[in-house]
Amino acid sequence: MMYLKPLIKRLTTDNDIIRNADNLKNDEELLSYISNIFSIDKVKDMFYHHYGMEYINLKTTHIDKNSLDKFDLNLLKKRGMIPLYFDESNLTYHFAISDLLDRDTIELIRKTCESNGEKVVFSFALKHEIINTYKEIESETIETKNDNTSDGKDDFDAKQWVETILNKGIDLKCSDVHIERLKNNLQVRYRVDGRLTNKVNFNLSNTSISNIYVRLKIISNMDIVEKRKSQDGRIDNYEYKNNLYDMRVSTVNTIYGEKFVLRLFDKDDKVSTFEELGFTEVNKKKTLNMLNSKSGIIYLAGATGSGKTTTLYTMIEELNNEHVNIYTIENPVEKTINNVNQIQIDKASGTTYPTVLQSLLRQDPDVIVVGEIRDKETAELSVRASLTGHLVMSTLHANNAIDSLSRLSDMGIESYLIGASSVGFISQELIRVICPKCKMKKNKLKEHEEIWIKNELPNFDYEESKSKGNYVYESVGCEHCTDGYRGRIALTEVLDVDEKLRSMISKKTQIDVIKKYILDNGYKTLKHDGIIKALSGITSLDELIGHL
Repeated sequence: MMYLKPLIKRLTTDNDIIRNADNLKNDEELLSYISNIFSIDKVKDMFYHHYGMEYINLKTTHIDKNSLDKFDLNLLKKRGMIPLYFDESNLTYHFAISDLLDRDTIELIRKTCESNGEKVVFSFALKHEIINTYKEIESETIETKNDNTSDGKDDFDAKQWVETILNKGIDLKCSDVHIERLKNNLQVRYRVDGRLTNKVNFNLSNTSISNIYVRLKIISNMDIVEKRKSQDGRIDNYEYKNNLYDMRVSTVNTIYGEKFVLRLFDKDDKVSTFEELGFTEVNKKKTLNMLNSKSGIIYLAGATGSGKTTTLYTMIEELNNEHVNIYTIENPVEKTINNVNQIQIDKASGTTYPTVLQSLLRQDPDVIVVGEIRDKETAELSVRASLTGHLVMSTLHANNAIDSLSRLSDMGIESYLIGASSVGFISQELIRVICPKCKMKKNKLKEHEEIWIKNELPNFDYEESKSKGNYVYESVGCEHCTDGYRGRIALTEVLDVDEKLRSMISKKTQIDVIKKYILDNGYKTLKHDGIIKALSGITSLDELIGHL
């Protein structure tokens, strides 16, 4: 039985939300859907007011193992119930149940407790969470029995360990948490501002490490038995300091055992403005002009982890209003946006970029956002959509805007189609921001630094630059930063396609000729943007030279 469906009309009057919810098959899918729209606290409050019972999330609830020994777990497991803990202060057992209509078992538990002078309080949990919790408990028991290194006194709390590691990652504002099995220990590293840092080694027994892995797989909805094959999972609505986070989880088997990488997404993060991303006023204006197009494709180029998706969300937000029908096809959906129809790729169910693109052309779209173009079929369908009166935006793996042309040609897209459909190309690279509290001015540049700048700006003179107050800074390091840097910003280059350039692309003009044309007409490269940011005290030359 679905218990969350009756809450939808109490939570909203939006017919689209109600209709989408009606199409979902179970409470697990429904909770994931509505928690992306409403706060989890609002859902909990509405559940309590409707059913008179609290809703709890077992992924974040501590279970006292001593309570499990007091009841017939085989019976409770079949009935979708689990004891959570015993409150000694008022002699009350707390239970989670998944079937509110199972009055017989509820009454049996109540009478059993009352016969011992104890009370019982029931809360609601989703059935799959209760089943997974039992699997975790059973797995921990098996691991403990089979571990020859255990002396029976290992009271290691895997759940607490995992929460501590994840919470530290959130506090560090990291993008990824790496949990790595080494020869003799477990290592944790955090990717902060693009760099792996804060390495910590843990000397743990095999039992403890196994319990950590089981815990991670349970909360990521992975197969806890599979240890050799790579797996992908996700953690939705992880709560910490009143904020909600989603995490994309991946495992791979190394010579010493499995490695986990968790990518963190703050669900409460607002969509950034172009200025916050690092766009110059000129590049912002060019991008906004592209977004005014009613048809054609805007390509975002860059390497993995260069912030393309973040920029894509900013562009979506710029177009987002009640008069525009926007669809996104993503893998995965990293941030939910009101009034936007977001579709997540699921190859297991046949939901791929090509299949969704074909369907969307019958959905009267104004804007279609394709999370990534990496094959000929997706590229051709995107071009077709753009040529039939739709604005398409997509990301592409390419080094810069010019390389995007070669990348599309390599996929087998005809030059005349690239020229006819392209509105513009944006390329970006993330670089670290130098810490404003400890950065130091450089009175003299090193020879290789000056040569590096003059390769882009032949007339550059550092003495003249300093006289105008434009210094280059070097990183130092202090208690407020990591190795002299704090946060990241994007270097960007924006190439808008005019009629002359469109003709050159369509006619397969040599890339060198195209490059000369756009440079003569004011095109600024990533390197140029980086040098301007260095002379503005935003970053350092060391950081730029290491990336460009």
